[in-house]
Amino acid sequence: MLKISREQFDALERNARKRFHKDIYDRLWGLHCRPIQTMPETQVLEHMAIWHERGLSFGIESERTMGRYLGLHLTVLPDFDRQDAVYRFLSRSDLSGDQKMTALYTRLRRREGIH
Repeated sequence: MLKISREQFDALERNARKRFHKDIYDRLWGLHCRPIQTMPETQVLEHMAIWHERGLSFGIESERTMGRYLGLHLTVLPDFDRQDAVYRFLSRSDLSGDQKMTALYTRLRRREGIH
């Protein structure tokens, strides 16, 4: 039986997270996302690592939902989750992380006239 130590598992997880962040970065760069294009890639990826940890603290666990969460930081407002009303909403314990991000994402799309 293959046994993976905690250190090995943590290293695998860090590498997977870095690849995930780089993939999001590359996709948004390809869409000509202005906020990304004005900052060095390393700086954007460093911010994404910090935001990822904050997303986990809000219960955001799925890759799709985390991608949306990171995308909002990169396309709408860096540190959008530090706005009082948004922070209070994301800190709720009666909704899952997926439910919270779906509600935010839906409201933003509706507000921008995207259905």
